[in-house]
Amino acid sequence: VPECLYRSVVTVYDSRGKVALSGYYDLLRGIIQTLLQVVLIIFTANFLYLFVASAISTVIIGSLMYLKLEDVRIKTFSMEEVSQIKSFGVWNSVDALSKRVEPRITTIIISAILSPAIAGVYGVVLRTTRPALYISRSLSRTLFVETSHRKSKDESIEDEVSLGLKYAPIIAVPMFFGTVGLSENILSFLYTPEYTK
Repeated sequence: VPECLYRSVVTVYDSRGKVALSGYYDLLRGIIQTLLQVVLIIFTANFLYLFVASAISTVIIGSLMYLKLEDVRIKTFSMEEVSQIKSFGVWNSVDALSKRVEPRITTIIISAILSPAIAGVYGVVLRTTRPALYISRSLSRTLFVETSHRKSKDESIEDEVSLGLKYAPIIAVPMFFGTVGLSENILSFLYTPEYTK
């Protein structure tokens, strides 16, 4: 329940263009959570308190974020509204699960059809290419707020999208050309020659 309420408040911040601020609060929650977990584990030696610390940090930061919102208040729901939220929740759960499973399915298939060793190399390569997505992901999250706002007013978003497309491949394009000729050398340098045999 605290996590659901916390995510709702984070979504409100993001939808109002306060993406950086919600990220700051999320980081603060992570720091408090880690400190509480360490302290509670030291004094209790009970791993159940890992979850307790997570709940406490979520309530603290979620409440702080909620109090900072000026014109947004939690309201009671009618049964019809609860039913609509439930329908969305079912769809969203399936969607979120599929997004988590889909990237791992490829590795499982490679391992089953070829060999676990090749699946291991594939996993290493996949992790190595992730930096290529840093800028594009940051842009997509930032542009999502602006384009959603414009679309709600039936305004054009072409200039924002074209601007994002200019900067999204800044890291990806050089990485592509670099890996075409130097892929084996890069993997050897990062992970030792064992992964390239």
